[in-house]
Amino acid sequence: MGGVISNALPSLPYCIAPRSGTWTVARLRKALQMIAQLVIEDVSYLPIFERLEREVALAEVQAGTLDPVEKARAIARAVRH
Repeated sequence: MGGVISNALPSLPYCIAPRSGTWTVARLRKALQMIAQLVIEDVSYLPIFERLEREVALAEVQAGTLDPVEKARAIARAVRH
């Protein structure tokens, strides 16, 4: 299973969906960190990074961990894309 991720960052585990099918804010943040490292090596990962940024923001809104202004910003970013 020597994919691009393992070749680019051999010390990082693959980011796979949890068995429950749901993503937690913490898991999304970890995925965002992993993809951020990949973007540094290859900008072709940038669309994935941007998507994960939006997903993290939306997950934080749903979890109630953002203040109201940040919630509005996250929702506005998600709607634009």
